[in-house]
Parts: sequence; structure tokens; C-alpha cells
Amino acid sequence: MNTALTLEDFETFGTLQGDVEKKIALQTGGIMSPVASIDTRHLGQGDLFFALKGDNTDGHAFVGKAFEKGARLAAVSAEWAAGNKNLFSENLYWVVPNVLTALQRLANMYRRKFTMPVIAITGSSGKTTTKDMTAAVLAEKYRTLSTQGNLNNLIGVPLTLFGLRGAESPATNEIASGETEIAVIEMGMNHYGEIAEMCRIAEPTHGLITNIGAAHIEFFGSRENIAIAKGELFEWLGKTEGNAFVFSDDKRVVEKSSFVKRKVFYGTDGTLQGVSATLVGLDDLGCPTFKLKTEQVEIDIKLRISGRHNMTNALAAATVGLNFGVPVEKIKAALETFEPKQGSKRMEVMGANGVIIINDCYNANPDSMRSSLETLMEMKTGGKKIAVLGDMLELGEQSAEEHESIAHTASELKVDVLLTFGEAMETANEVATVKVKRHFGKKSDLAEALKILMKAGDAVLVKGSRGMQMEEIVQSLKENLK
Repeated sequence: MNTALTLEDFETFGTLQGDVEKKIALQTGGIMSPVASIDTRHLGQGDLFFALKGDNTDGHAFVGKAFEKGARLAAVSAEWAAGNKNLFSENLYWVVPNVLTALQRLANMYRRKFTMPVIAITGSSGKTTTKDMTAAVLAEKYRTLSTQGNLNNLIGVPLTLFGLRGAESPATNEIASGETEIAVIEMGMNHYGEIAEMCRIAEPTHGLITNIGAAHIEFFGSRENIAIAKGELFEWLGKTEGNAFVFSDDKRVVEKSSFVKRKVFYGTDGTLQGVSATLVGLDDLGCPTFKLKTEQVEIDIKLRISGRHNMTNALAAATVGLNFGVPVEKIKAALETFEPKQGSKRMEVMGANGVIIINDCYNANPDSMRSSLETLMEMKTGGKKIAVLGDMLELGEQSAEEHESIAHTASELKVDVLLTFGEAMETANEVATVKVKRHFGKKSDLAEALKILMKAGDAVLVKGSRGMQMEEIVQSLKENLK
């Protein structure tokens, strides 16, 4: 199987101009194991540079830098090329009508050179953790490619696909030698049609929706509409005779699975599933132990990541692994050694001076906020339970209601101290009935107050939407607790 990108691949959507010798080399040998880059800071020798134009920067301004760092060619817009012909003699340019579309089209052409399974994962919350757990499980048996970080949009998905490798591919620092045997692709969205477009690019053979909640509800108006957008994954699988992994606890996910004939159910509610999980217990830091069960298998798995909600993420990964023949002992080993990546800001638990800090600042929506509050309260630390909460963004007209609901959740769970930041959380703070509560207009003031409040034995949750940058508070605490 030849997986090299050929001259014909490039010329289906543009023209190659510039250095004739480099064009001839491409024509005779193609590009084996391509690496695509949109950022010259991370570009390596031989990479393909795509000069994307964003809201704040235009990649065309860095074309020269890309070639200085060894780019093999640069994808540029026809509009830019028309005014820069004087540059074309020394380097190879792929001149295209639209650089983003070219990135997506070329990634799809490259993906079509491979026949291995591609698993797409989406959902309102938990998709990155589920993706990472699934990749860890599959890596026990297969050479696995997975989305790095959160490259889960219409730019990140095609960039990820260029990580696919054929049997003839050499090893690099990041990628093992040999053919990619399976791929796990994360797909995020905040508008209709985005999941469908990512499916057209990645052409998944399998798919999983973690759950359908209120994330990005500002752009959809209701959870039912969010279900329509997330359900585009199952629609694709239905049209292409693909396979779905269906979370039976979520009725909206189950409803959307009607698109698909081939499906495996998993869940904790005792209905429908072929693979189930039952909570056995939580340790002092809220890390769950659960019983994984199928008709043939029953085994206990103890996670090293806090939060009972991570049991369902692990269950999803285990279900995928079982479907692809990963031995249950290896699934157990992968999940029991899994930890959030350092710096991910997703349920990172750290301790210093007797204080436990839960850094869950990567993002927030109503469902994930409730799960994190439950995790805080389930920790057996002996001291105060302190919740430091920032605004949940992209909730639109439902913002006030959802923030007040979180305040009621904190009150019902009997959080000891509630400290808030952000306009929406200010109203929530007012309706909360907790022992101690205070709202702050500056994160620096909140951090200073928190340092005074914290004592050995306390547990502190810090969480908010990405735009709130609540990790600044965590960083301040870490510096104080050194």
C-alpha cells in the first residue's frame, strides 16, 4: 500500500509553482509520511506549511520563516500568490483558492490511502478524557494515532490525520515505525454542520458520543438542538454503515443512535447495555473503583483520576477496547495507570502543605461543573471543602438560570466556602446558601483571600470556562504553597 502524497493529489485542488526541481522530486517520489504545520514555531524540516489566515494573524506573513526552517512547500492563497510572484523561484508553493479548504481536502485524500478503523469521539463533556483513555486502551494492542491536546476542530482534525503512517514510514521522535493500525479522533463543535464536515474529512468507521448536555447552548437554544448537532456523527455512521458505541444512560444519545444499525450499548443504568459498570467505591481523593461486566467478563478496575463521572469515561474506553479485541487484563492495566496529562487542567489533583487542590480549569459547562462539585465533596480530607468558581460561558439566554442552578447544587452538597469570579457567578453567589461565600471582581484578590482561608486538610476546587483563565488562581496558590 503506497501512502505517499503524489503530485496528482496536490493538483486536484491547486497548482504547484516555483522550484522546478522540487516539483519534479515530488512527481517521482511523492511525499512519504507528511507532517502539516500552521505554526512556524513548531515547524520541522520537510513539513508542509499551510498559511492560514486567522482573526489576528495571517500565516502568509510567515511563509519566509517557514522556508528558513526547512518547509518542503507552502500552501498559499491565489490572492497572495498574485502579488508575490517574485518569491517563487527558490521554493515550492502550492497555490490554492482557499488554504483552509486545501488543508481539509488534502487531509481527506491522505486519510483515504489507509483502511484501518477510525474512531470519532464527541460529546458535551468528557470527550478529551474519553479519547485519551480509549487511545491508552487500544495502544495495548495496536499502533494507535490519537488527537493530541484539543486539536478537535476543523483545523485540528486534518492536522491530526497527517499523523497517519504507512508500513514503510520511518520512526520519528513522536511516531513509532510501522503502519498506523487504528486512529482515535476527537471532534468538538459549537455550530451546526461542524461535526458533519469533520466526518467528511476524517471518514470515521466508528463513533462515540459521551453525552449531550448544555455546553455551547448559546448557539443552539436547547439541549435537543445540541443533540441534533452532536448526532451528525451517528448520521454519518448510519449513511456509511459504520459502528456506534452508545451510552445508554443518556436518552438523547440513545435516540440519536437510531440512525445506526451496527451499535454496542454501554452504561450504568441497567438497561440496554452489553457492557456495564457498577461503582464499587471511592478512595480518599474521590478516585473510583468500579466493576466492569459483560456476559463473559467481570473485573474490578481502580482509576487514578478523581470523580465518579470518570467511571463512565473509562467504561466507554473499555467498551471500545473489548470491541477491538484488547484483552480485558490489558484494558484494566491501561485504565489503572491512566492519569490526566500534566498541565491539561482537567481534574489535576495536586497537594501541598496538607491542602488538596483540584485544577479543573480547562473548561466548564453546567454538567461538568456539577460533576466537579460532587467530586470535591466526595474527597475525604477532613477539612473545609472550598469551591472557587468562574463563569460558564456560551450559555446565552439560559446563563442566569444555569448559574443559579450551580449555586443551588453547591448549597445542596453543603460546600463550606464558595468563592466566585465573573459577572454571571456574581448573581449565583447571591442565591447560594453556604456557610461562607464571597464574590470577587479580581482574580488576584480572590487568590489572596483564598490563601488566608486555606488550612491543612482543606480541599479546593478551581473551575471555570476557558475564557475565564481560572488557572491563574491555581498558579498563585502553587507559588504560595511551595
